[in-house]
Amino acid sequence: MISDDSLGYEFPFILKAVSKDGSQCAWCPFYKFCRGCRIQCSDAEFNFSCSHLAVDWDPTALHLRYQTSQERVIFI
Repeated sequence: MISDDSLGYEFPFILKAVSKDGSQCAWCPFYKFCRGCRIQCSDAEFNFSCSHLAVDWDPTALHLRYQTSQERVIFI
């Protein structure tokens, strides 16, 4: 994905480590009520201790950039 600096940050979303159903963090104990720890963007190798990721979109970016007409376009 090519980053666009128009909203002042690198990407319009945050990747989070979540449980299989996406309701809680894959790394924190349940009593912390964490909804998913942020996975930092870096050159470090990814820790595969979690197998499910959530894409937490910034609402402003989602509203301004999401193109419904493109969601079903398939290039062959």
